[in-house]
Amino acid sequence: MSRELPKDLLWEAREGEGDHASDLVMSAMADGEESILSSAVVAHVHSCDACMMRLGSMALETRGVTNAVQSVKPWLPAAVLLPSKKRAPAQPVPLTAIFAALGLTAACSTPTLLALPHRLAELALTVQHAVPAMSHGGIQVFQQGIGVAAMAVCAVLLLGAGVAVTRLLPRPTVS
Repeated sequence: MSRELPKDLLWEAREGEGDHASDLVMSAMADGEESILSSAVVAHVHSCDACMMRLGSMALETRGVTNAVQSVKPWLPAAVLLPSKKRAPAQPVPLTAIFAALGLTAACSTPTLLALPHRLAELALTVQHAVPAMSHGGIQVFQQGIGVAAMAVCAVLLLGAGVAVTRLLPRPTVS
């Protein structure tokens, strides 16, 4: 059983033009709801130039509203965009698992922590032996000079490294 709109809602009189389809008919046709309209009014809209022009303008208005709503979608809150659902109850925090993981981490890191003073002593000894050797080499370079050719090669290498680094760095993208 199809439900059609009453005849008095389908037609409206226009001065000097006779009966034409009403704005309600135009809206229903623009929305694709022709099943609620009588076949006589649908045939009239398809055959009448004035009604076809009104239908076209109504469809463009509908499309404009649709585009406006879609352009606002990114700023709408998520609750408006998504259908409302019952939220699942919040899961309890697994404190037992967290404390077990922390205890296991502490037990496994104990040997490394016990060796830390020894490793710090080794680092201090290494630095103590490396500093005099490096300072002696630096003093030799300043006393004897490295020459103009060596300086030019170093400058070219530094410039090349700078260009390579800037080319390899990721560029920021503008979204």
